[in-house]
Amino acid sequence: MIYSKQKKKIGFYSKELGKKSSTCQKCKAGLYSDELGADSCKGLCNIGRYSPKSGQATSKSCNSCFPGKYEDELGSNFCKNCTVGKYSNQLGLTSEKQCTKCSAHTYSSESGSTSCTNCPSGWFTTSIESTSCKQKVIPVKPKDYLSLIIGISIATAILIVAIAAIAA
Repeated sequence: MIYSKQKKKIGFYSKELGKKSSTCQKCKAGLYSDELGADSCKGLCNIGRYSPKSGQATSKSCNSCFPGKYEDELGSNFCKNCTVGKYSNQLGLTSEKQCTKCSAHTYSSESGSTSCTNCPSGWFTTSIESTSCKQKVIPVKPKDYLSLIIGISIATAILIVAIAAIAA
């Protein structure tokens, strides 16, 4: 089909033959048109890329997904976040599988992370791809309880003697 190419703009399209440029519509975000008089927006941003703006003219308007994100579909206007427990520090990921799992003793509690956080001292994770750390529990031995009870008993006895001396 031939359209009035002088009236239409790159980044726009129209399905109406011979109409003025005011009937042209912007290509939706994630799509582009690099030809005058287009009847559709044939250009799609590749996987790993997106275009948040409408009316784009070339594939150069498609941006690489930022670290912490990926895009696995053509013609997208946004990128998806790596899930919690994973991260990415690279541009243009094309699959969620490319997001890296947090290693042992690290975690990621937010989607779209660009790194994992080390657990603080005295804390740990139970596996890779962790979303939080757990505090280490130090087991108390029975002999430690005995020392504690004896210590409390002696302190209580001293307190009773002191109170008795004051009252007398």
